[in-house]
Amino acid sequence: MEEACLALLKERPQVVIMAGTWEPCAIFVKSVKEEGWDPLFLAISYVGGEAFARGAGEAGEGTVVAQVVPHPQSSLPIVQELRKALKEEEPTHVCLEGFLGAVLLVEALKDMEEVGRESLVRSLEAMKEVDLGGLRLHLSDHDHQAFSSVHFTVVRKGRLVPFQGFSELASQSLPS
Repeated sequence: MEEACLALLKERPQVVIMAGTWEPCAIFVKSVKEEGWDPLFLAISYVGGEAFARGAGEAGEGTVVAQVVPHPQSSLPIVQELRKALKEEEPTHVCLEGFLGAVLLVEALKDMEEVGRESLVRSLEAMKEVDLGGLRLHLSDHDHQAFSSVHFTVVRKGRLVPFQGFSELASQSLPS
């Protein structure tokens, strides 16, 4: 293991926040658990939650992943629109994020005065508050974030499911 991993193993914090892609994070979680350490793992959406859950296998159980979009099983109309477009394929958080970006782009393109970067920026900034099928976005000339909420998921049996809160993890033993 790398030096940083060994340092963490020595200190054994109760919570480890991971910011990386799915594969190194999955390898790290497996390695840590093989060493007999079982902290609460948290990851940001960049990890690619679904790929992490598959790659980490049983070792990933209980890992909490922060997402920038709702769960792909949500009943929001925009999510249902995506599910309809995909037909039989199951959408992922990454897929939903891309779909939302594309829908937002199409809406901005409809209002463009001319083709060009500046016109696209003006069109996006002029949107202010946007309802994309039940998901509210905020844009302005000083705020380009659009998505400002965080949606938590947790790995359960190799899949990401909506996170109901930390009381759900009470059964997960944390080192004292």
